[in-house]
Amino acid sequence: MEEERCPKLKELEPFLVTQAPPTVYYIPNFITEAEEHYLLQQEWVILSRDRITHARCGIVLLEHTVIKGVWFLNDRVVWTVLVFHSCPWSSLKVCSRPVFIVSRSSRTCLPASPGSAAVHSHFFCSTAASWYWFIPAVFIFCFTPGGLPHPKGMLSEKLPDWLEKYAVKISSLGAFAGKTANHVLVNEYRPGEGIMPHEDGPLYFPTVTTISLGSHTLLDFYRPFSKEREQEGASQTEESRFLLSLLLEPRSLLVLRDDMYMCYLHGIRGVTEETVSERVANLPTTSVSPGEQLTRATRVSLTIRHVPKTLKSALLLGRKK
Repeated sequence: MEEERCPKLKELEPFLVTQAPPTVYYIPNFITEAEEHYLLQQEWVILSRDRITHARCGIVLLEHTVIKGVWFLNDRVVWTVLVFHSCPWSSLKVCSRPVFIVSRSSRTCLPASPGSAAVHSHFFCSTAASWYWFIPAVFIFCFTPGGLPHPKGMLSEKLPDWLEKYAVKISSLGAFAGKTANHVLVNEYRPGEGIMPHEDGPLYFPTVTTISLGSHTLLDFYRPFSKEREQEGASQTEESRFLLSLLLEPRSLLVLRDDMYMCYLHGIRGVTEETVSERVANLPTTSVSPGEQLTRATRVSLTIRHVPKTLKSALLLGRKK
């Protein structure tokens, strides 16, 4: 096996979560409080706060639908927005302006072209034809340094120095079987914000690592929908498909491989507080006790991965006519 040829992976073994399917490693206090403070002072956090405070506009959504919109700015930074509905529609307000994106260079809000989101028109309600937009209940700001993964290959870009340090540090543990991480997804979650159960897909090396900053969260795992169980009339609700949770504390590192990466969905509930239960598989390795109630603050996650297929030129991607 490839991981057997990478002896450094043994450095992760003391942090194996034995109460979860293969394979989960959880390292509390992977970085120091000073490092956490430094990372939270980087420009992307400042921009994301402005972005969410002054431009909380999003697409008209169907319930339980996740929409992803990607825009390329002039400075070649890729900004990705994920929005989904989690509150009663009565709490939403109509806005006649399109989604705003932030210009990294000028720190100003620029309207995205409606045409750039037209590819998602099959997700829209009928009002989308008039380009009406709604303020969503949840708005996740994402920044993807390193490049945007594509089936033909990722147009690779150098990671910022403040991120490359941690990409190298995690790679040195053997998390990517001797390869070096080349892609980072930066997400900011405010209290009450989450993301629906999903899988990361085949474009990445089958390992995902996450550093949490600022606050904790519970990462929930679910079995995928089963056509066989559906035909048998078995329940297919999220609760019936729930597998386990992992508590991600501030400054911790999570490493997911094998079945936990490839066979299960993962998501975060949109709540402001939660009670820790025995269903948290890594609870013995955390500083939290069963029954303890945790209140969420703003959390930033650094999802660090390796994209095997990369390109040096955008021309190699080609364009569909």
